[in-house]
Amino acid sequence: MNIDALYFGVIREQICKRPRETFDDLRAPTVEEFLVQLTYKYPDLQKLRGRLRVAVNEEFVDLNHVLSHGDEVVLIPPVAGGAGKYCRLVTHALDIGEVIAAVTAPDHGNVTTSTCFVRNISHSGKLTVRLEFEAYPSMAIQKLGTIIDRCEAMADNVRVAIAIRTGVLNVGEIIRVVAVGAPSLRTAHDILGSCMEAMRADIPIWKKEIGPTDGEWVNAAGIPVFNQTP
Repeated sequence: MNIDALYFGVIREQICKRPRETFDDLRAPTVEEFLVQLTYKYPDLQKLRGRLRVAVNEEFVDLNHVLSHGDEVVLIPPVAGGAGKYCRLVTHALDIGEVIAAVTAPDHGNVTTSTCFVRNISHSGKLTVRLEFEAYPSMAIQKLGTIIDRCEAMADNVRVAIAIRTGVLNVGEIIRVVAVGAPSLRTAHDILGSCMEAMRADIPIWKKEIGPTDGEWVNAAGIPVFNQTP
C-alpha cells in the first residue's frame, strides 16, 4: 500500500524537515499504526502525540481510521496560540473519537472518558424535551484551558481534552466529552474526577431546560434561576 504524507508548521520545519513524502509498501492499516511507524522514523514526533490531528483525503479522522492505497494523509500540528491544548466549544455534533484521539499516545496505558448526554428528565424530575446552552466563548475557553493545565500538572505524562457543545440540543445528543490519557487507569480516573469537579464552577456556560410547556434557566446543580415560557 502506498500513501502520501503531508506535513505543515512545526512538523514540517522542526521534525520531519520536509513538506511531504511518499511511503511505499506501507504495512500500517490504521492511522494509529501509521503514526507509530512514523514516530520510529521521527522520534521528536512523540512530543506532539495527543496534540496533533490527522486528516485523510481532506477529512479529519480518528486513530482507528483504516488507510487505503493512494490515500493522502496530512498531519495537522497544534494551532497557533493553543499551546497544544484540545479545548473545544462548538455548535455542531461532538465526535467522541476525535476527543479520545487528542489524548491517546503509545505510552498511555489508559484513556478514561466522561460523556454527558441530554436526558428526558431534568434534575428536578421534570420532563425535558430539549436543552439550550449559551456561552461567553472566549472566557469559557480561557477557563477550560486553565482547568486542562491544572489537571495535566497533577501527574507526569498526562493529557486532558475537553469538548462542549452549545446551542439547541435534543434528547440523546452529546453535550460534553472529557477525556484523560495517562499511563495508568488510576491516574486517568483520579484526574478525570478532578477535572469534572473543577468544571462545575466559574465556567460561563448557561443551560435552559425546556419542557413541554415551559423552560427554566438552571445553575450547575440544576436549580432554577427563574421560570420562563420558551
